[in-house]
Amino acid sequence: MTMPPHQAAVPPVQHEWIAGPGDAARIALSATLANARKPRFAVIAAICVVFYVARAAFFQLDVYVIFAVLLPLLLLAVIYGLTYRALRSSMAPGARWVSGFGEHELMVGGPLGRSVLPYSSLTGVRSGGAVVFLTVAPRGSLGFPAALFPPAAVEYVRGRIGRR
Repeated sequence: MTMPPHQAAVPPVQHEWIAGPGDAARIALSATLANARKPRFAVIAAICVVFYVARAAFFQLDVYVIFAVLLPLLLLAVIYGLTYRALRSSMAPGARWVSGFGEHELMVGGPLGRSVLPYSSLTGVRSGGAVVFLTVAPRGSLGFPAALFPPAAVEYVRGRIGRR
C-alpha cells in the first residue's frame, strides 16, 4: 500500500489560552473594529456622508438624513452583537484554547473541537488587536485569540504561506 507524499499530522500544542471574564466582548470589539477598517465599510460610510451633504445642501434634513447618519453605527452595532453572541459560549470564562504549528499545517483548538489547517489553504495572516485573522482561500477569514498566535508564530505562519 502506498502512502500519499504528505499525510496531515496534528501539530502538538505549543500555546494555550484560558478565556477570562470579558474576553468574548473584547475579542468581539476587535473583530468589529477590523470590519470597520475594511474598504466595503468605508464605501458605505462615504455613501451615507454624500447623502447627508446632498440633503443638507438643499435644506432637506429629514428622517432619511438621520437614518443615513446612523446607518454606519447601526451596522457596527449589529456586527458586534452577532460576533459577541457567537463567541459567548466558546469563549466563556474558563474555556481552554490551544494552538500548534507544524511543518505543513497549524492546529487551533477550543471547547468545540480542534481544526487542522494546511498552510496551502491560507493566503494571509494579520493581527488586529485581540484577534489574529487567517485569510483562507478563496475569500474567507477566520479570527482567533491573539494569545494563540504570538508574534513569532505569526511570522512563522507568514513564512510558511510564502513558501508555497
